[in-house]
Amino acid sequence: MLRILLFILITFLIITPLYWLVIPIALWYMFKFTGYELILVAILTDGYFGAFNSIPILSIITISAVFLVDLLKPSLLMYTKNDEMVS
Repeated sequence: MLRILLFILITFLIITPLYWLVIPIALWYMFKFTGYELILVAILTDGYFGAFNSIPILSIITISAVFLVDLLKPSLLMYTKNDEMVS
């Protein structure tokens, strides 16, 4: 339920350009869940704003952030002595 609500909130904040608020929420979303659906939202938002006539910067940043978080996620997770992940 939290994932769906956060996804809707991030989508709304990207459409209304409140990037100072969406960046920390999106980074936490990417770390807590997978952020692959945010790539689709970024591509659709770039298309909505007509950014494909030039450089689609939102899509490029989102794709880079998702893959960077996926690379860093295993080293940032905490484990107990019994190899149980702490979330």
